[in-house]
Amino acid sequence: MKIEDLEKEILKYCIIRSPDEIKENISEIIGLEIQKKILQNIIVAAKNFSKLEKAGLNSNLSALLYGFPGVGKTLLTRAICRKKNTILIEIQPSTIFESHFGETLKNINSLFTHIGEYANLRFKEGKPTVLFIDEFDSLARERADPTEIGEMKRAVNELLRGIDSLMYGVHPLVIIAATNHESTLDSAAWRRFLYHIHFPLPDFKERFDILKYFSKKLENIEPNIVLDLDFNVITKQLEGFSPSDIERLVRSIYIEYLSSPTRDKFIIDNEKAVSTILYIGGTQKHMELSNLDKQSEKVIQDQETKSLSISDLLKQEIEKTKKGKR
Repeated sequence: MKIEDLEKEILKYCIIRSPDEIKENISEIIGLEIQKKILQNIIVAAKNFSKLEKAGLNSNLSALLYGFPGVGKTLLTRAICRKKNTILIEIQPSTIFESHFGETLKNINSLFTHIGEYANLRFKEGKPTVLFIDEFDSLARERADPTEIGEMKRAVNELLRGIDSLMYGVHPLVIIAATNHESTLDSAAWRRFLYHIHFPLPDFKERFDILKYFSKKLENIEPNIVLDLDFNVITKQLEGFSPSDIERLVRSIYIEYLSSPTRDKFIIDNEKAVSTILYIGGTQKHMELSNLDKQSEKVIQDQETKSLSISDLLKQEIEKTKKGKR
């Protein structure tokens, strides 16, 4: 198939981005130096795919990115593809799974076949390809999970076979998957990836620099906004916040400015910033509360199940008693 025809098929389930279509810039990403280096090394290796083959080395060029939401997994992947002049294919999980699982299996098989052919043709043009699978946990859930039905498990098996066909086939392709819920991943999914890269929440210095970065951008576009802040104090309040959370904080301040009746010298002091932080909430706290809710929900379900079982037993005993009196 021609590149144009392959793109048409791939675009049914994915987004294809050329380097000049990617907006994210690696120079604007604060921290994550180790993560940057590993991902760039993998892409450089893909550009030297022919040398890997000659050396008889495994052609598996892959990484599994995991960590809290908003810590930069997707952002960094896009930015590195832009910097390294690499084609980026982003799978949209929701478009793969049809209402009929039989169609889903066909979709997965067809998609990976077309992606492999596409990567081969692009490599001949001197352009390596990155396949990025976001929300990987929604596709590769733990097959031992008793809540998953048989059809879903077969879809997971087909997905893993598709990944294998690209990882271990002769394809100059980098596969990067990202998840916010690594504990739900199928154990076999972990083993397939060459690198397991953790994306932590930012430390104090990184939070400080991120807050400064977004604050400076805000002051540059709105000279009437005065940020009368002790950045050390505010940074301490942002413990457990992701870079995305900090950006939301600054955006909330800007929204408050835009909605104010007067826009002359709009001052944001520590007290106002801290009150805004309380409304924003940090990723770590949200995730902890979410996990507590899930645990509470499971306890309630277990209690309801036990109660129902006892009730059923009592009903059975009453029925036996009635029959014995007849």
